[in-house]
Amino acid sequence: MNQRVDTVDQVDVGDVQRLARAALAAGDAVAAVELLQGAVEGGQTRLTVVHDLVRALHQAGRVDEAVVLLQRLVLAAPQRADLHLQLVRMLHRADRAAEALVAARHGCAAHPAHHDLWLARESMARTTGRWVDAREAGERLIELLPDDPDVWRRLAIAARHVDDDELMGRALDGWLAAAPENPSARHLHAAHRGERLERADAHYVTALFDSYADRFEEHLAELGYKAPELLVRRVAALLSAPVQAAADLGCGTGLVGAALVSGGLRPSVDSLVGVDLSPGMVSKARKRDCYDELVVGELTAFLDGRPGAFELLISADTLIYIGDLRPVFVAAARSLRAGGVLAFTIETPEPDGAGCDSAGYALTRSGRYVHHPSWIQRQLAACGFVEVQVEPCVLRFEERREVHGVVVTAFINRPI
Repeated sequence: MNQRVDTVDQVDVGDVQRLARAALAAGDAVAAVELLQGAVEGGQTRLTVVHDLVRALHQAGRVDEAVVLLQRLVLAAPQRADLHLQLVRMLHRADRAAEALVAARHGCAAHPAHHDLWLARESMARTTGRWVDAREAGERLIELLPDDPDVWRRLAIAARHVDDDELMGRALDGWLAAAPENPSARHLHAAHRGERLERADAHYVTALFDSYADRFEEHLAELGYKAPELLVRRVAALLSAPVQAAADLGCGTGLVGAALVSGGLRPSVDSLVGVDLSPGMVSKARKRDCYDELVVGELTAFLDGRPGAFELLISADTLIYIGDLRPVFVAAARSLRAGGVLAFTIETPEPDGAGCDSAGYALTRSGRYVHHPSWIQRQLAACGFVEVQVEPCVLRFEERREVHGVVVTAFINRPI
């Protein structure tokens, strides 16, 4: 932009704004800042002028200055809910989530019926781990947006984190009522109410992990997730010769493939196939470049379509979304060549077996299944597996509590 204004007195403030907005539209934020700062320093206090300067400073990368000026605007015009909301969002984008939460609280106090401010407060509370605050915001949002299924979903998450079982039940009831066809609402409602389901709905699992793909590995690192490494170490101790073909069942972002590489086993596997329900996860796994083939699909159907194809099947924390594992074991037995190895992890109930009924598995309120190791051993034996070994382990930590499980390995003695 070539046109400049040396003093505000040369033109009226309306012209300054028009020139500044044209500069912003042309991508010249520096020129816009120069114009608008001249106006403000010259005594111009019109709200729209100051607000344009906030925008220009932010676009010019002078975020801290933009925040300070916007905070002043909010104090000067507390009746403007949009300014409160803009401040929350600007602070959040600047990675100042704790300050964004404070700004959202002030905005909600000034505008108690403004649902976007309450949504921002709930979001910032979740981001900063202030779950009591998230619950408070969620309960207010239910009053403001009672037919919004996502509001009920958010409240259920907050209720779980503050261990409010009654509120979680009410939130899940509301979510299911607002979205009766939503697979996540159906599955988690059933889990909370103790209903018997043989496996998680495939659409629920797909939606869960597609939404989770971008932050999956970061989150697992926070949880101290160990399943891939535990599995690979166990498999390494069992294999006595190179493997022609292996499949990673529920490959996710490719953590098992990466563990095979870091554990030095990948060169011993001639062909590695990964399969997962989530296209988002498979896309992440593809970037690792450690799989020869990647398939989006359900693992039992995948195995049924490849009889006698593999010498090794490995699955890290995937079977926790299936209750009755017998169909999986049958399909695995058919897809393995004689002497092939099946290796997987599962979550287990408390040591006394509480939480598992006579079927040997149970759906927990986490939405995942626990399996009794003795039931697993019986089912594997019935499907032709031998030398079944079960090794207790800690799979990860959730809310500072150990999640217990087992690493299971078995050889197929005969195809089914």
